[in-house]
Amino acid sequence: MNLETSKKVLRFSGFLTIVGAILSLASGVMGLVLGKTATQMPEVVTNPDYQQGAKELLEGGLAEIIAGVLSLAEGGCTISAGKTGKFVGAAWVFASLGLTGSILGAASMFLKHEVTTTKAISFAIAIVLNTIIFIAASKVRKANKR
Repeated sequence: MNLETSKKVLRFSGFLTIVGAILSLASGVMGLVLGKTATQMPEVVTNPDYQQGAKELLEGGLAEIIAGVLSLAEGGCTISAGKTGKFVGAAWVFASLGLTGSILGAASMFLKHEVTTTKAISFAIAIVLNTIIFIAASKVRKANKR
């Protein structure tokens, strides 16, 4: 992959990351709203199982918002790395962490025998995307050092 192709890859993958971040943020807000609404329903207040479900909605919503914010930062750094070469180190670090986390998550899924098609596809996409970002960012980093 040459330098110009690497920059294009970083811009495009950064755009995809930002789209995913927006979806994650929307999902998180929805989880928080639904969880908060559920905690105020009379049948939830009196049933411990429903209380647990409402609590999980709130926790999941918060986790999605945190993931969305981190993904926005990753996408922004990746696009900037592709446009100007700035923040290429941050894009490289995000890709390294994402790749490591995706590989460990996929391994954990297989070891626990919790394999589903959706999880497997999700991990595969994350591994491929982070590998591509890692390779492209490495190329831009190397060019910046010259």
